[in-house]
Amino acid sequence: MKYYSKQQLNNIAKFLITPFARSGRFLLLAAALAGLTLVCAGCLGSPVTQGSKTNQATIPTPSPKSLALTPSITPSRSSSTSSSKLPISETFTGNGVKKTTSFTAPKSWKIVWSCDLSSHNNTSYDIIIHANTINNTLLANGVETTCNKNNTHGFITMNQPGKIYLVIISEGNWTVQVQY
Repeated sequence: MKYYSKQQLNNIAKFLITPFARSGRFLLLAAALAGLTLVCAGCLGSPVTQGSKTNQATIPTPSPKSLALTPSITPSRSSSTSSSKLPISETFTGNGVKKTTSFTAPKSWKIVWSCDLSSHNNTSYDIIIHANTINNTLLANGVETTCNKNNTHGFITMNQPGKIYLVIISEGNWTVQVQY
């Protein structure tokens, strides 16, 4: 479990707040920073289960006892029957700040994302996707981009096996698919 000092968190906050404060996206940044602080501080310790049906994501109401981010969306799963090695994908949809259920990733896997500008009055918005181990270790890479008319989808290849979950932070609607 990795802990960050107060000074390190302040430096991260200053780095993240400066561009957002000027663009009027401070509220999203505050939610993102709160979610990432919980992840970094190792506050996510609830058991995780996976389902096999598609659920529309909803924002959980935190109890006063615990403000930890808990899994709020489960994937829809699919696999291809066209080859002996079956590719598997898990699809998550939603908006706002969400934590996915965990999944077991092989050595190489992909995060495929898309965003919907119409869900944000056809204006640009940010989408951040961080992959974490179930021990709350933030993996390298991830997605930190702006959804706009020239950038509505993409993917990144991850090279970290194990039990993984995603934290997705966005102002508009998104779809994230994990392929392995």
